[in-house]
Amino acid sequence: MGIKEADSTQPCAHTAQSPALAGATAYPTRCSSHCCNFRLVNSDTNEKRGDELKLTILGNGAVRNGPNQAGSGYLIQHGNTAVLLDCGTGVFARLQEFLEPKNLQMAILSHTHWDHCCDLMPLRYLFCSRAATDPQASRPYLWLPPGGKAQLDTLSVLLQPHDGPMTKDFRSREYTPDTRIKLGDLAISFAPMTHYVVSYAVRVESPSCSLVFSGDTGPNAALPKFATGADLLLCEASCQGYIKDPRTWGHLTAVEAGIAARTAKVKRLLLTHLRHSLDPEVSIKQAQKEFPGPVEWAREKVVYTV
Repeated sequence: MGIKEADSTQPCAHTAQSPALAGATAYPTRCSSHCCNFRLVNSDTNEKRGDELKLTILGNGAVRNGPNQAGSGYLIQHGNTAVLLDCGTGVFARLQEFLEPKNLQMAILSHTHWDHCCDLMPLRYLFCSRAATDPQASRPYLWLPPGGKAQLDTLSVLLQPHDGPMTKDFRSREYTPDTRIKLGDLAISFAPMTHYVVSYAVRVESPSCSLVFSGDTGPNAALPKFATGADLLLCEASCQGYIKDPRTWGHLTAVEAGIAARTAKVKRLLLTHLRHSLDPEVSIKQAQKEFPGPVEWAREKVVYTV
């Protein structure tokens, strides 16, 4: 299904020529390349289907973002439930375009590298200011990988000692491979991956569908096992081609993302975390050689229905 126009204003050539998205509609804000007043959102909203799981790409960048690109950040919504996966560079500003941040119930970090966590700082101050005027105001849960609380608190106290440890301003917890979280109708679980630091994949399941986010990882057998049968695999593809010795690398290529998706027998593959100097279309073609199902690039400010 192609892109449908929401009003009489014509979208830019970039939007009009973008790859088709199932059930996508253009609404007057901004397109993903920031050259006009359109963004792409899914038209099959919760008003029509209360059971749908929505994924909004707030940022798809790696550690060195391109112009107008945010770091890792993904908003999951199911009914009135809202969960943020990762909170990298520029994600807090993007979040506010799609959700009133005070309505965020939970944030989850896949790992504590800066491009996945740095915008927790402005998110923290939002809830600090709310607490100052309304001590009874609820704070979101913050789920961190093992050791994450100490890392974030050490860093925040070093940078801004007058504010104290960051994690005190959230309902902070650390997950393990055995952790199972129930939030609304969502079930959330975790699996350790292969990276330079402790890093986890996250699986989010609604009563009708499932999404797996790889986090940052190198090639391993744990990811396809964890993602088995998922409706959507949101998978990092930081590089292209093949890595000669994957034991020395903590990221996936698009080829390896395709292999993981095929092995896991997922329905759809959404590539993310690509270095901004690389062409996403090349990554899509490389992944398609390994995975027979639909492959797309996770375009920023686009809402996907899982």
